[in-house]
Amino acid sequence: MRLVTGITLLLALGVLGDSKTTQPNSMEGTEEEPVHLPCNHSTISGPEYVYWYRQIPHQGPEHLIHGLNNNMTNRMASLSIAKDRKSSILVLPQVTVKDIAVYYCVLRGTHWDRQGCTCASADAYYALPPKGPSVAQTVTQPQPEVSVQEAGTVTLDCTYSTSDSDYYLFWYKQPPSGEMVFIIRQYAYERQNATNDRYSVNFQKEAKAFNLRISDSQLEDAVMYFCAYSGAQ
Repeated sequence: MRLVTGITLLLALGVLGDSKTTQPNSMEGTEEEPVHLPCNHSTISGPEYVYWYRQIPHQGPEHLIHGLNNNMTNRMASLSIAKDRKSSILVLPQVTVKDIAVYYCVLRGTHWDRQGCTCASADAYYALPPKGPSVAQTVTQPQPEVSVQEAGTVTLDCTYSTSDSDYYLFWYKQPPSGEMVFIIRQYAYERQNATNDRYSVNFQKEAKAFNLRISDSQLEDAVMYFCAYSGAQ
């Protein structure tokens, strides 16, 4: 016997990429019912794919589905792309409380510049479970693209806004295969900047800046980079 039915879930939507996509801030859905998440990408060009990701609180972005001009379906979701490719809809077949997350619509081309790093701007909106109000945080990457010579050093900028004092910041990279790869994490109360092999960060809590530094750049570094925020609670 089910003791609780008809729970309304709040799903948040964010934007990753170079501001080519627009989404509503949030969508509501009923437990075990399908939810349709829209995305507008009216400036899409021929070789660009539509990617959808989700980020569950305290975790990194997770690839859900992608497509070029056909409807796609997998075990997690369905993607319906309009004939003119200027909009798409992500369908989550039966949502549960586990689906409360941030959902991102991303445009990604088939060409990857092997002389530099392609970076993405991000405006991320995070939703709490239905028993409490939603809280919005914003993460911004101002550089649409950065180039660096092989073996050189490059810095990728990231700023954020939050009223919280206890939180985590992350950097991820996305190779052409599509998965999100964790790079580095910084806790808000750590005094020392985090380092991980060739990666290090310049974390300035007062200025709300979290910049990634990549030293000894290699050809494999020519991928997309994402800055992310997660509350500590």
